[in-house]
Amino acid sequence: MAALVQERIETLGAFGDMTSFLFTDNVMPAESVWVPKKRTPEETLKFAAEQLVVLEAAAWESETIETALKALGEAQQWSVKENFMLLRAILTGSVQSPPLMESLIVFGKARSLDRIRRFIDAQKKLAPQRK
Repeated sequence: MAALVQERIETLGAFGDMTSFLFTDNVMPAESVWVPKKRTPEETLKFAAEQLVVLEAAAWESETIETALKALGEAQQWSVKENFMLLRAILTGSVQSPPLMESLIVFGKARSLDRIRRFIDAQKKLAPQRK
């Protein structure tokens, strides 16, 4: 992981901020982080569920994951930026992190899918409060 964040941090102290998502299971980004501009929480949550289905079926290799996610985004008319930022927010709790595909590989398939499922479940429980 150090090699992945080396170019993105200026001080060693920033390493912990950039990689803390790896060492905790309680990551829940604020709505302002995971809902792209011009999207609603409902449609964003629906897209996250579709990302989960795609990732469950994908071979856990960087290129395969990226291709599958991009195909989903094109089919659903989500830009690559929106698509990847949503997944980054779900996994890391932030819009800044080490490279997404490499982070997924390091994080592992089971742990990545579990985090996405927990995010979706938590947001569904919070949905009535948003109305």
